[in-house]
Amino acid sequence: MMSNERVHGGLALREKKSKSEKHIRQAAAILEEHFSTLSKDARIKARKELHELAMIVSRRARGKASRSQRSAANRRSARSRASTS
Repeated sequence: MMSNERVHGGLALREKKSKSEKHIRQAAAILEEHFSTLSKDARIKARKELHELAMIVSRRARGKASRSQRSAANRRSARSRASTS
């Protein structure tokens, strides 16, 4: 039994994962081709921007808000408590 078959009964999850892996490989190939046309400085900047975007998406997928979003929520709730007092 493969490791990705253990969760949710096997075949459906494996197919879903293989489809997403296929799309990830396609996107990586497109990015590699695009990066090969850029200068070294532009390539470094583009990879840095892409990494930052990936981190934002990853946090959202795991349900974690950024620090600014959490502190903004705390400020809003503190203001509403102050106005009701």
